[in-house]
Amino acid sequence: EPDWDTSVPDGLDPCDIPDDVMDVYELATAPVVFDDANKAFALAGERSSDRSLGSNNWVIAPGRTETGRPILADDPHRGHAVPSLRYIAHLVAPDLNVIGAGEPALPGISIGHNERIAFGLTIFPIDQEDVYVYKRDGDTYRYADAAERIVEIHETVEVRDSDDVDVRLRFTRHGPIIKETDTQLFAVRAAWLDAGMAPYFGSVEYMRAQNWREFVAALNRWGAPSENQVYADVNGNIAYKPAGLFPRRVGYDGLLPVPGDGRYEWDGYFDMDVLPVEYNPPRGYSGSANSNNLPAGYPIDKYPLGFEWSAPWRYQRLWEVRAGDDRQSIDDSLALQRDYHSVLARQVIRSIPADDTQPAATMLRDWDADLTPDSAAAALYNLWLYRHLRPALSAMLAAGDADATVSLDTRGILRLLDEKRAREPVSRSLKSAWDESSALLGNDPDKWRWGSLHRMKFVHPLLDRADGILRRQMTYPDYARGGSGYTTNSTGFNPDDFLVRSGASFRMVLDVGNWDAARMTNAPGQSGDPRSPFYGNLLEGWATEGSFPLLYSRDAVLENLAEIIRLRPE
Repeated sequence: EPDWDTSVPDGLDPCDIPDDVMDVYELATAPVVFDDANKAFALAGERSSDRSLGSNNWVIAPGRTETGRPILADDPHRGHAVPSLRYIAHLVAPDLNVIGAGEPALPGISIGHNERIAFGLTIFPIDQEDVYVYKRDGDTYRYADAAERIVEIHETVEVRDSDDVDVRLRFTRHGPIIKETDTQLFAVRAAWLDAGMAPYFGSVEYMRAQNWREFVAALNRWGAPSENQVYADVNGNIAYKPAGLFPRRVGYDGLLPVPGDGRYEWDGYFDMDVLPVEYNPPRGYSGSANSNNLPAGYPIDKYPLGFEWSAPWRYQRLWEVRAGDDRQSIDDSLALQRDYHSVLARQVIRSIPADDTQPAATMLRDWDADLTPDSAAAALYNLWLYRHLRPALSAMLAAGDADATVSLDTRGILRLLDEKRAREPVSRSLKSAWDESSALLGNDPDKWRWGSLHRMKFVHPLLDRADGILRRQMTYPDYARGGSGYTTNSTGFNPDDFLVRSGASFRMVLDVGNWDAARMTNAPGQSGDPRSPFYGNLLEGWATEGSFPLLYSRDAVLENLAEIIRLRPE
């Protein structure tokens, strides 16, 4: 989406592309794993037919808040990891006083506020990558009717208590090679690998901005990753602006691989001004959740920035809550970040025939569509949707074709549920889901709990390499969770085991201008050292939907000091 008709690029035979062509790329961009089970999940998650990963952010104008000041909220979602994906920091220097969170390995604060403005981001899925296909001849490939040699680089990786490992990296003129066969090469060109892109480093500039004009000027130099940025300031202004460079593709749209022979080159990048913007919108709020939020009439044919968005269910929930007439409070935004109500579930259960009287149908029809950890209906619903209904509808579509493989996203499921022929698979799959619920959770439905299946287990990637005291120190307790990848309190999972794999490890809500009233959370802790008291001290509060103050004023910070560390150069 938006509606778009793609075409196969001239010179490409899609049937010649191996099924595993993206394995290396997907593992490189997935959470770090060291065992086959997690590797399989990483690949499965990247290949999902329905993108549930993402983030939420919103900003509310003073006229719609209880305080008369803007509220800005942000909770970026990613695959959960140890150490934490975000690091909370307060940076003070001459002409700088900024607090919030950023990527641990990168300088600056990408989500937070300074003395004048607040900012928060989610992914805006601009298509910044292309896969190129080449005709191979040994260590050369064809480009513009000539042979070009593969560039090969060797890196040495030192391994403790073992021999060094030589790693061979191979490149075409477009980027790293991700797949080789006897006759073909496949490489990725990514905008974020271009010189000067410096992913996330643009926050070092915008965290110093003092007003909207300076903030937008900083965003115009933000290259990657592409983001939905929300903004608010102490003067009461709110705004929304996506940022990120996207390539000018001539004669193709980027939805399919293209031949790497020179016919499909990028013609630079579009200027950032072609992206939409909202400044003090009349509705009094703005925000994003990674789904298609392009304004009506956006000239996608002129600026084809991308067509692969997250499913719309979180975004719809944000909008239906924000659209109410009540003035919003900080607690309201905190509650929305913790919200387990499923717009998708609400629509799916409407498909259950009114004359279906089996226990599963009755339980789901009487349900409020809240995926709370203690809900029996939520457990039944998720087992039904992922393990029974989706396969039944896929089989219905593939009927008569033994070789067909049908991958359904949630919107495809809803479209099929509107058809009369879906009545039988719906009833049949409800029965089998009830039977599986009984097998997994016991014969008493009153004792079924979604949180019994859906649990969060933070796992250090090196846990299996540790033993004894160190292993005990590295191990976190697990917690029952509610929700799914389609609730604003996102808890994405693999239906094979329902364990939580992704979501918001970091959350922030700001009362803009009354900075000490800000609330936030992070998980599992600020430290990656299992011996540290801060390795997992935030986990319980996060798992039980708690939060803590993000103190900013000098007086508040000094009143709550625990320790001062002074670093003196010698």
